Amino acid sequence: MEAHRTGLEMQHRVTPVTFGLRGRTCGERYRAVRYEDFCADPIAQGADLFAFVDVPFLQESRAAKSVNRTRIGTGRHLPREETEVARG
Repeated sequence: MEAHRTGLEMQHRVTPVTFGLRGRTCGERYRAVRYEDFCADPIAQGADLFAFVDVPFLQESRAAKSVNRTRIGTGRHLPREETEVARG
């Protein structure tokens, strides 16, 4: 199991992105948000998303309590062979 852990973790991350990117065909009904951008400014990104779906961005929503920036870019060092496992 340990030998396949990296591939399983990568697949866990790649799958929702793959399905999410299919939304690009929806034109103006699609909005992409990069994790890095959200971590850099969660309030602005959150307000933009709420406006996109036409939902009020309440004051309670503005508290960026826990944005985890520690994992940004952690998979970039992996060799291509390991990242190919996730892509299937």
